[in-house]
Amino acid sequence: MGVIRDRCGYNAKQLILDEKLSPFEALKILREHFSKGGAGEFARVSTLWNLITMDGAKGIGHYRSEIRRLWNRFAEIDSSLKIPEPHAVQKFIAGLPESFEPFVTSFNQNNKLIPKTENNRTVTNAVSLGEAMYAMLGTRPDIAYLVSVVSRFCANPTEAH
Repeated sequence: MGVIRDRCGYNAKQLILDEKLSPFEALKILREHFSKGGAGEFARVSTLWNLITMDGAKGIGHYRSEIRRLWNRFAEIDSSLKIPEPHAVQKFIAGLPESFEPFVTSFNQNNKLIPKTENNRTVTNAVSLGEAMYAMLGTRPDIAYLVSVVSRFCANPTEAH
């Protein structure tokens, strides 16, 4: 605790004067009291969000990381400011330069999404969707939006689904 107190300014030292505090508790108190927030921080993050494009990034991976960082920063300021994931994806796509060709984001409707089993029985929609959700949660969080779109039509799918 002495090391933490030595590195703090006067106001921070006053917050963690209690000798019974563990280092983790002291850091938690300092983080809660001195974290960035408020209208000024929101204005700064909002401006960065509006100005970010692929042109200002070092590559597509860096561009994705910056969008993710700003997306998370909104939620850190206040949980009610969290931007929905489809909006973040749209921001990513809109910021790509013209050299990136638009890509299809819907399913090819000529393919069958439900495979046949060895006994020529059709696998139910819920089982296929359950497998996709397992893959989404366990290994592929990047397909979460697509699985959520498909899951809306699980009970009564049409030819397009």
